[in-house]
Amino acid sequence: MAEITAGLVKELRERTGLPMMDCKKALTETSGDLDKAEELLRIKSGAKASKAAGRIAAEGVIGAWLSPDAKSGALVELNCETDFVARNEDFLAFANALAEVAAKRDPGAAGGAPEPVGIGDGPGGFSDGEANHEPRPAKERTT
Repeated sequence: MAEITAGLVKELRERTGLPMMDCKKALTETSGDLDKAEELLRIKSGAKASKAAGRIAAEGVIGAWLSPDAKSGALVELNCETDFVARNEDFLAFANALAEVAAKRDPGAAGGAPEPVGIGDGPGGFSDGEANHEPRPAKERTT
């Protein structure tokens, strides 16, 4: 069996970004072969990711941001697995920062994503002067 050196573990860790002990175990299992250890870690980390994907993120917060002129804003729902995370101030700050990014981002920059339709835009919209008018009477229908 090949000797597993700290340099070998460090190199595998740099390639994969996985924890040191996982890298050392993979190198031990593959007798020091970096390529085989990397492939083994890829398979093992994929199994871990699929386990995590099955968990439900039932907790979370709503992040909100409103522009200073109150003409634009955004609400973002950010979910997590535990209420401890949801109550964390860093998590709340991240949700609010995410809402700000969502509000300021140009929707057209995302590969041709449609512009949001607001009041007065497109069919069925109305201008500011029409907002307080009485609704039109419904048309009679014959069946």
